[in-house]
Amino acid sequence: MEQEHTIESGLESRESDVEQIETQRDDIERRQAELDYALAALEKDEDLLQDLKKNEANLEVDKETLEIKRSDAVQQLELIEAELDKLSETSDQSQSVLNMLQSMGEDVTEGNSILQNRRTWLEECHRRVAELAERLGEWYDEMGKLHEQTQAPGEASVEKEQQSESMEQLKLKRRALAFEFAANPTAYPSDTFGTELQLVQDRRAPSRYFSCGNHYDAFLDFWENNVEYTFSRSETPELVYIRARDIEGVDLNDREVANPESFWTRNGREGYSRENILRKAARIQEVREHMRAGASLEELSRNEELEDTILSYYNRPVEVVQLGEYYVFRDDGRHRTLAAQSLDIYIPVLVTGIYVKA
Repeated sequence: MEQEHTIESGLESRESDVEQIETQRDDIERRQAELDYALAALEKDEDLLQDLKKNEANLEVDKETLEIKRSDAVQQLELIEAELDKLSETSDQSQSVLNMLQSMGEDVTEGNSILQNRRTWLEECHRRVAELAERLGEWYDEMGKLHEQTQAPGEASVEKEQQSESMEQLKLKRRALAFEFAANPTAYPSDTFGTELQLVQDRRAPSRYFSCGNHYDAFLDFWENNVEYTFSRSETPELVYIRARDIEGVDLNDREVANPESFWTRNGREGYSRENILRKAARIQEVREHMRAGASLEELSRNEELEDTILSYYNRPVEVVQLGEYYVFRDDGRHRTLAAQSLDIYIPVLVTGIYVKA
């Protein structure tokens, strides 16, 4: 109960923060409009010009201060989301215990009721976090538009692209760092697929399940009507980075879904676990940044912390086929892809061809 109270308190604080941020944003927008109007009307009054320039400088400072508040709010939401994920995994473990007790003839009606209430509460908390994150994201876009108004078109375009890229890198860095900080032998057990992955039963073959990504509805059309699609093989397959959740068609059979530990550990093979593959995936962004700085994969392979990531994700990359805005998984690399989807990160893949609807 104390943990639930802490999360509720944190969500209420973030909601209050977002409301304050939106109020301050409206004030900044009003001040920006007044400044633009005054600058447009200005003719030769040097004193007024200097005052307006001071106001403009103050406005930029306020924008930066507000962005710091927004960034802090985002970080707090990420921490809350992590706590919710842990509670979800704990609930899954409790459900397993209840199922075992029920199979032994015990009455677990009350326990099931408590767990159902917990899941309902968790879903509501996830919804509130998603809503707040969306509002903060919209605010960031609006602030970018205000900033562009004070720049030349070319400068604004370049800076916006750089900011977008740096924010995306920062987000991925935070995910990887948060994972490295939180991971320990019991934090990511192999007896679950985790709450980050959504598995959907195949309507054509009930014994098959798919990992549901960002484009599952579009993938269903392809999967159920594949005779309408033609495949063109790429003569020069290209290694690119794509969001892991833009990959569809990663399948599991009903036995694997029923026994996640057997799947993650490759039927109990030494050295294989859900935590190990998640650790490898969490370092993809680090490898990518080193490569951007000029390092080669051969050089990075000498780094013991990055060696396993390179062996798993770069030396034999996951192969996909592009279909419009998403990618169809081929046949090798299910564990690696699901791990990257769990972390919602970018992953290096080899695009071997394209599908086109006839």
